Amino acid sequence: MSLLDLLTIYFIAIIGLLYLGLVCFGPALIEIVDRLGAVEKALGVRPDERDNSSPDQQQANPNSEANNQKLA
Repeated sequence: MSLLDLLTIYFIAIIGLLYLGLVCFGPALIEIVDRLGAVEKALGVRPDERDNSSPDQQQANPNSEANNQKLA
């Protein structure tokens, strides 16, 4: 076996292991990242992206939920 053959086998094995790891652990990693985001949001470390406007901007937006509750 030449060096090129060994490198090719090594490269294919590494790609296969990366793919296997992605398939096996990908959903678990997504779940962990989602839970970390929920923890950050609950602790107030990261504000909610959907409600990061100031009170002035909320009043200026006629479709905002807070503004609709004030009008009702």
